[in-house]
Parts: sequence; C-alpha cells; structure tokens
Amino acid sequence: PPKWEYRRSVAKSPLRVAVFDLETFGLDRGWGVLLVGVIVVFGDGEPKEYRFRLDQFETYKRDRSDDSEIAAAVFSVLEDCSVWYAHNGKWFDVPYLNSIALKYGLPPVDRKLRDPVQILRAKFRIGSNSLEAAADFLDLERSKMHVPCEVWRQAAFNGSKEHFDVLEERCASDVALLAEVAERVEAWGGVIDYSGFFRR
Repeated sequence: PPKWEYRRSVAKSPLRVAVFDLETFGLDRGWGVLLVGVIVVFGDGEPKEYRFRLDQFETYKRDRSDDSEIAAAVFSVLEDCSVWYAHNGKWFDVPYLNSIALKYGLPPVDRKLRDPVQILRAKFRIGSNSLEAAADFLDLERSKMHVPCEVWRQAAFNGSKEHFDVLEERCASDVALLAEVAERVEAWGGVIDYSGFFRR
C-alpha cells in the first residue's frame, strides 16, 4: 500500500482512516451482488490492507447471491475507522453497503466520509471527476487498471477463481490509486462532514 500519512490526524490520538473500494456485479443492489472489497487502513502504524472476496465465504457455497458475510467483513474493518475515503463513495459505495445491511439486518455503520469526487467537483475543472481522469491530470505513475466486462460476468455467474483474482487485483489497484489522489486533494478538502462535501 502507499505510504500515505493522514495529515489531519491529531498527534496524541491519530484518526484511523479507511481508503476502500468495492467491485460489484450491477450498480443497483436490488439485483446486483458485492463481489470484492479492498480496504487500506492508515493512522495506526504501518498501513494495513484487507481483501475480501465473495468466493471465500461459507455462504457462497450455498448461495452465490448471498453477500451478507462479505458485507459484514467489510463493515467489521470500516467500523473501527473514524473517516472513510471512497471515490464516488457518497453516491455509490456507501449506499451500496447500506443496501446490503438493510437487506440482511446488519447493524448500520456511519462514519465521516471524504469523497474525492466531491472535492474535484467543487474545487476544480479537469474535464472529468473520475479516478482515472484525476490520476491522469496529476501525472501519477500509477494508472487505472482496465479489465473487460466479461471478468465480472465470469466471476458472478460461473464463480471463476481466475476472474475473481483479476477483480481482486483491480480493486486493490483502485484503492492504491485512490490513496494517491486523496493525498493530493486533501489540502483542498476543508472540514469533514457526513455528506462528503467540504466547507472551510
């Protein structure tokens, strides 16, 4: 993981910050499913990476559409962090996780969200607010990992380990890229609030 130190932490009690991304089949949890989640936690010594895949849980053996256990695993890491970073997290990642929690009766987890999309939209004009566009604009060495749509289909429908492997690497790559983008835009973020928007 990148060696990002959360710059706004208080020395005597540093905030634990989760930078995370999800890979899902379908953008609507009404008919989709969570396939992969990757989280890197900063602010507690060396960054620690957590990787979760739907096919590693017992529920998957009985019902490939049951993403309750992977969601619970993701929440178990996120709930120990004070601040979450997710690119477009306000409109996608957090509502997607909340939808799974609602479906399975999991306890809700609510933390302060830093959404770089909201900072980019409010403060800059770079043509696009996507993670890829931000990385290109910032001339980062790391770039977005592109994979064909068939990877999601093979993982979701056929349970292909090979394709799950690709999605896991793609998700981890996005988290690493997000951490770099977040570090660059952090100074423009202002006060953290729950909406993902920032005020000075």
